[in-house]
Amino acid sequence: MAFFPLNQGGLATGVAPVSSDADELLRTIVGTGNKLSEVAARLQPTAAQASRAAIDRLERALMKAYYVAAFIRGDYDGRQHDQSELDDLLEQTVGAFEDAEAVATAGLRKLGEYTLLAAETGVPVVGHAKEEINQLKHQAALELAPFQGQFESARKSADQAHRNIKIESQAYKRAQEKYEEDMHNGNGSMASGQFMTSMNSRRELEEIGRSLRELQRIYDELQELLATLQPQRQALRIQLCQAEYLSALLPSLDAAVRGAQSRGFSLQTQVSRLKDTVARLVRRARDLQQSGGALRKHDFALYLLEMCRKVLIDPALADGVRMIRNEIVNGYSGNFSSRMKEAIDSVDESMRVIAAAPSICGEIRQTM
Repeated sequence: MAFFPLNQGGLATGVAPVSSDADELLRTIVGTGNKLSEVAARLQPTAAQASRAAIDRLERALMKAYYVAAFIRGDYDGRQHDQSELDDLLEQTVGAFEDAEAVATAGLRKLGEYTLLAAETGVPVVGHAKEEINQLKHQAALELAPFQGQFESARKSADQAHRNIKIESQAYKRAQEKYEEDMHNGNGSMASGQFMTSMNSRRELEEIGRSLRELQRIYDELQELLATLQPQRQALRIQLCQAEYLSALLPSLDAAVRGAQSRGFSLQTQVSRLKDTVARLVRRARDLQQSGGALRKHDFALYLLEMCRKVLIDPALADGVRMIRNEIVNGYSGNFSSRMKEAIDSVDESMRVIAAAPSICGEIRQTM
């Protein structure tokens, strides 16, 4: 699966990135997530391939074991036989089981490498990213605080100045109307009382005009200050948003790390059970090889039946087991010792159980 999308311009926050550190962190997180996805995608095929290869080699090993069963056919104990041929058959049988163990071991080792790779790829990045993101958030918040305070103070002052301008503009309009009315009433008269009234109206109008111009100057300066502060404030807010965005990505990355490790451990457990079973079969085959020259037919048959019972870990192995079982049963014509009958019944029961069981490879696919 793909992990996180990257915009061509950088952070997928809907704004242009302003922090190269945040942008680099995002690329690291996305890149790590994609690497984890690649590693996780290799786990199931590796486990399935190792299991299938081990089962295939166990089928070959059973065929080798069948040749041993065929070799002891008839009156094995009472006839002369070629010991070198038997030794060769036993050696081939051991080698075939060892091949199955080797592929299971190789698959288990590969699964371990991928599981470790998931941890080595993701765990350090998650830890480092948390530290870096916290630092980015702290730094952005620290730098934003004074800008935010200064910006809000300037904005409030600008709003108040704007209100004062409106009030003063109305006062100026009234003063102008009064001055014009006084001038009209005087009609150019130079009478002392009317002249003083007009002069007072004019002074009031000029004073209000000066006050209005001062208020406008203050308002313009505040607007210039806001225009200067706004980009810096916005840039710091974007940096803080980027840090918050990155912080929101970390749980997904952490879950991807733990998910890959969990799947790896689960698959290792399944392949490990297969490998352990094959290892026990290898040891039993070696025991048979070491004792082969001194064993009687009855003991050979018990060895082979025990191996048949233990090898039944997948339905695909039932046919090989059935061949060995039938070869041994037919060789005794129904004259079994109690121990032999118990071994045959045990194999039959194991075959009945495995016939209804799912394939190991199928179980591995279902875990994903």
